[in-house]
Amino acid sequence: SDSEMAKTITGIARSGLPVVFFDNCKGKLGGASLELAITAQNWAGRILGESRQYEGALRVTWIATSNNADLTPDMHGRTLLCRIKSESEAPEERTGFKYPLIMRHVMEHQAEYLTAALTILRAWHVAGRPRQEMTPWGSFEEWGEVVRQAMVFAGGVDPCRTRKALEDSDSETRSMRSIIASWPEDVPMSAADLARAMKEGCVLDKNGRQSHDLVDILHETLPNTSARSISRHLGYWKGRVVDGRELYREKDWDRNVYVFGVRKV
Repeated sequence: SDSEMAKTITGIARSGLPVVFFDNCKGKLGGASLELAITAQNWAGRILGESRQYEGALRVTWIATSNNADLTPDMHGRTLLCRIKSESEAPEERTGFKYPLIMRHVMEHQAEYLTAALTILRAWHVAGRPRQEMTPWGSFEEWGEVVRQAMVFAGGVDPCRTRKALEDSDSETRSMRSIIASWPEDVPMSAADLARAMKEGCVLDKNGRQSHDLVDILHETLPNTSARSISRHLGYWKGRVVDGRELYREKDWDRNVYVFGVRKV
């Protein structure tokens, strides 16, 4: 639960751990406390078993492994993806590695790898910190100004290119993308209109033709077909932009109701 995660993060902050590793995450990965911790530089929370509050710095690199975890929407902007894919049905039985005992190898050659990493950073600095044109990563600009710049300068690939694969990594974003894509153009509808359409099995486009796609997706996405439930879920997504189209909510003064619609931005 999020409250348990908050307690865990407080313990991590107190311990001063530089790296935290969540192994084999299942279900949804994210939540308010973890999302806050990833971008926060300081943390405040109640100490477990005590009535005292902890307040202090939080300087952590967060790493998680998972087999296709369902990220929360707000984790997208906080996640850098590294995918390891094997064509083997039993990847744990693979052979032929250059370094079969990888952990032993890394520990034995740790100084060499650290020297190589620092050499890349120094080479970029000595060269005058030449700028490489890259799309910024919000909340991680300072990391990008050094690490990403140095990596690309040294001939590597921008690590943030992998973030493109996160666009549909949670069921909520996939559902929202499908709803926006299937919404009839120039057809604003109230929650009551949508509830009625879900019972009837279709909506009408601006030319009066029946469209079933939106209704089918709403049935798959929403827990029930009440107008209140529809309004709550669509209200959470309003203002989100997907593929150049935005789900909006505005007042229909002629009918004195709020309506939802999709428009290009």
